[in-house]
Amino acid sequence: MSSDGLDINTEATIVIRPGSLSQIILEPQSVSTSPSEQLSFSVLAIDEFGNPLTNIVTTFKADISACQIDAFGRFTAGAGAGAGVYDNAVVV
Repeated sequence: MSSDGLDINTEATIVIRPGSLSQIILEPQSVSTSPSEQLSFSVLAIDEFGNPLTNIVTTFKADISACQIDAFGRFTAGAGAGAGVYDNAVVV
């Protein structure tokens, strides 16, 4: 700001606090794989205002008859022969 030859500068720190966790999106939401095939899942956490949340700790859980999944979302399809359909096989 400038007035009568005087310059005034100031700074402010703004802290934006996220809202409460409102939604978790697992990607991909649907997959088709071959036996023993590997792929990765990811998670997007959204606050009540639609903003993405960071530093969220996630835990993956899988239907053991369908697959295995590690703590990082790395999925390995079951090795059994034959086509199988597993609804909600991965939970976060």
